[in-house]
Amino acid sequence: KQWYQRRVAITAGDIINTLSSHSARQTYAMKHFLIGLLLVGVAYSQCNVHYDVKIITHTSKWAESNGVFTMSAIGTNGREEVLGQLDNRDKAVAASGGTDHYHFENAPSVGQIECIRIKTDKSEDLWLINYLIIDSSMSKPVKIVNIDRTAVSVDAKEGTKSLRMCGKIYSEGKTFTYNLQLRTLPDGMKSHPGTKNQVSINIIGEKDSATGFMGLANNASNFVNKKNGGHLDFFDLESTHMVARINCIELEISGDDMLCLSDVLVAGPKSKVRFYNTDLKCMSTDPKEGGKRLRLCKAGESTYEVKTTTSTAKYSGSNFPYLSLEIKGDKGVAKVPFLDNYGVNDYEPGATDTFTLRDLPAVGSIKCIKIRYTSEDFLKMTMVSVRHVNAVKPVVFKPTGGIPALSKDPKEGKTLIELCR
Repeated sequence: KQWYQRRVAITAGDIINTLSSHSARQTYAMKHFLIGLLLVGVAYSQCNVHYDVKIITHTSKWAESNGVFTMSAIGTNGREEVLGQLDNRDKAVAASGGTDHYHFENAPSVGQIECIRIKTDKSEDLWLINYLIIDSSMSKPVKIVNIDRTAVSVDAKEGTKSLRMCGKIYSEGKTFTYNLQLRTLPDGMKSHPGTKNQVSINIIGEKDSATGFMGLANNASNFVNKKNGGHLDFFDLESTHMVARINCIELEISGDDMLCLSDVLVAGPKSKVRFYNTDLKCMSTDPKEGGKRLRLCKAGESTYEVKTTTSTAKYSGSNFPYLSLEIKGDKGVAKVPFLDNYGVNDYEPGATDTFTLRDLPAVGSIKCIKIRYTSEDFLKMTMVSVRHVNAVKPVVFKPTGGIPALSKDPKEGKTLIELCR
């Protein structure tokens, strides 16, 4: 195509240079010949476009497929053209977590690519794409993320027969780092909250910006079961997508070995957010244990400082303080699923512990607190205070009769108490 376009340019230049030396009739004929030649060149370039597609399949075991699928490209002008069948000879269309490359020759141009469509009329074997990159000889590369996690299948219970996805121009080579901290609930708030399964995360921002699902390397040291304080895992992930203002995350598990998280901290290029699993929802492909996906969104912009003082009496402290907190105000409620400083022996007899709670909703004027306790290890506190970071003084909860003792054993204490001003 490039050779042909160069020859058109050279021929046109030669004709223009010789127009002045010919008669009017010859000049007229040459002009029309030149116009026809240029039209042929334009038509040739519009119908002889090649496309390159790289598709990354999701890591779930059931994401792979050997079905029959076709692909169309859609331009910014709305024009849609069928490229052909996604076929890599005798191999499966895509293996879980795998990368497949496809090349289409002599296809019509849609101009600058904006969207794609993947269709199937035959395959009941679903295909779940994580993301893809597509470019052509007439378009800049575009990265398209399957944000909604929609599979392609003729079975309406599993997916859709026609999946349309759109994306943005992709700048190859530029990556962004996301630092993650995922905290597993302690074994005691949930039985066996850790998992051996593969876990993936999608970081979601404003205007549907997203990183796409990224796998979190799971080995013997990650997502393990621990009683005291749960378990904290650290991950550094690279993505070609930059999410400026992080709003939500979506987690997905690949198997039926349940995972229960307390909270997740995500630090991106321009924002840092802590997400709280306030409903203590677990993830599993077994519906009896939880959903295979968990979506958590930012609760708010407020920061609170909570202080607790443990009684000095013997056996008042707790080694397994499974304690959750609600802060109630005249404008709302803020919930924290697990009140604990990781790696610190909180709730020791006579000790005052401080907890800084970020990214919570503004509750207005603080009125009450509610404490839930799910441990059989007795805990006796004498004071709890709560302060919004912008407030001068904290709200102190120190009832005259004392704070009731906490224990899952009804002979020792209560599992739920509410303290008000």
